[in-house]
Amino acid sequence: MKSLFGQSNTFLRNDEIVKKQFMRFLIPSVASTIALSLNQFADSIIVAQLLGSSAMSVVNLGVPIMMAFAVVYMLFGTGGSVLYANYLGKMEKKKAGGVFSFTLLSAFVFSALVAFVGIVFNESLSSILCSDESLLADFSSYAKILFVSTIPIIVIQVVINFLPAAGSPKLATFINLLANVTNLVFDYVFIHFGGMDVTGAAWATFVGYIVGFLFLMLWILLKKCRIPLEVFTLDTVKSIKQIVGGGISAAMVQLGFAVKFSYCNIVAGKIAGVVGITAFAGGMQTISIVSVIMAGIASAIVPLIAVMNAQRDYAGIRFLTARVLKLQFVVNMALALLFLFFPTIITTMYNINDPDAYDMTITAVRIFTVMFVVRGFVQIALFSNLALGRKVYSFVISTFDGFVGIVPLVYVLSKLLGIDGLWIAYPACAVLIVIGIYAYNLIARRHLDYKASLFLLLPKEGFKGDILDISLRWDIGKASEVSKLVYEYCGKYGIDSQKSNLLAIACEEIFVYTLNHSGENRVNMDIRITLGKGVVEVYVKSVGVPFDHVSADQEQYGNIWMIKKISTDFKYDYLLGLNQTVIKLATQKL
Repeated sequence: MKSLFGQSNTFLRNDEIVKKQFMRFLIPSVASTIALSLNQFADSIIVAQLLGSSAMSVVNLGVPIMMAFAVVYMLFGTGGSVLYANYLGKMEKKKAGGVFSFTLLSAFVFSALVAFVGIVFNESLSSILCSDESLLADFSSYAKILFVSTIPIIVIQVVINFLPAAGSPKLATFINLLANVTNLVFDYVFIHFGGMDVTGAAWATFVGYIVGFLFLMLWILLKKCRIPLEVFTLDTVKSIKQIVGGGISAAMVQLGFAVKFSYCNIVAGKIAGVVGITAFAGGMQTISIVSVIMAGIASAIVPLIAVMNAQRDYAGIRFLTARVLKLQFVVNMALALLFLFFPTIITTMYNINDPDAYDMTITAVRIFTVMFVVRGFVQIALFSNLALGRKVYSFVISTFDGFVGIVPLVYVLSKLLGIDGLWIAYPACAVLIVIGIYAYNLIARRHLDYKASLFLLLPKEGFKGDILDISLRWDIGKASEVSKLVYEYCGKYGIDSQKSNLLAIACEEIFVYTLNHSGENRVNMDIRITLGKGVVEVYVKSVGVPFDHVSADQEQYGNIWMIKKISTDFKYDYLLGLNQTVIKLATQKL
């Protein structure tokens, strides 16, 4: 084997562990967003089939209300979970638990406020959201019942935002699936068997989330769910700015969707009446279907990037975002081609039979498909920057993606091109945002004091200070190579032989301990060592069942115990499906 600092690439960092982490989160995340979205587009399908396209339009007009709920649970759920994951990355579990408790209480208070406003001012809100007099009475009744569901929807979704970072992504998926499948079943029961009108769909939403809430309570009582509750302190209360600041970008996506959705409904109604509203509903349902995949992929990376960013693992973030960008491109391109060539999928699903509405919907769907691949990129950029703690940057992206970009474009293009201008505004807005992201990054990169990647402005080769960043997949016979690599690294940066040897052998023993407890003959492990001002930091990550290096047997793993004794910090935790150990040593103690 050639020296690590020579020509060999054998031990260069790879994305094997990052890939396993991502795949562990991806499927539950996509499944969870699919389940959540069932409340919107599957509701519309059932209502359309049972009550007709006019009733479907009523459900579609209620989307801004559901988006208002989403504003609250994304504000608190996303912002709180990012801060929670950041504390986990630093292995400060009590602070993380306090953030969860405080976030949940805050979300409950705000959800109660939203419910009060919605019920008391229902008629005024309904007249604003519905521009067609023939639909107003039905919509007002439907909207009032939706507001009854405010508290269970928001509280459940806030908890679901935390569960992946708490190590339970599958539970988050199951609760969403249970709530929304229950909703669909009761859609049919209330409307078909109960003879209810469109309000039956709103009551079904309420029942679905009550069932989801009861299941979560049962799971907690049976101690099958580890909810990270801790008594929060005054310092936690002061973190409300961080929580809101971290969640405002994701909330703006939902708020922007509600604003632009309501505005575009009004524009469509003024230009083409009920036909325009129906066509816009069909086009937006196409976007909703594809957005399920976009949102699932984007939300899967948030806890992973937040934890890696807390540990300054920029190589891992680069690996993850590169893989995610490729995935979203392939998936969204396939979906775009599907709806481009087979737009009648939408007209059939939503029972759009009126000839004028049918033709207009086909046109809308085909034009909307142009935006899918581009907007997938926008979503990854938004959520990646959010997880990296770039609150202002992600806020600007979310605001333009929400309504600042689309509303002026719709106004201008619909004046110039009529109803087709409304459809064209959506892909045009996505393209302009991508151009803006790259233009800003090109300018910002010139002012950085390190070589940065263009997409997220991450350091290409570590960060200030020096770094050893390697990936291992070895058997026990090659364990000594670990100590050799660490010893070379320490020697290169001036740490004397005796002290370098102690750290090198300790890392070897951690590798051996990991291998012996992994249940496999070979093990995937990442070791990253950074040398900063006055401190050496060692991060060890491995895939497998939980096992604690900190509790290693003193006689068998003496060098681990020696490092524990002289370190300023030695922590272990099982985070996001990985065994993670952090060792920090003051250089003068080495």
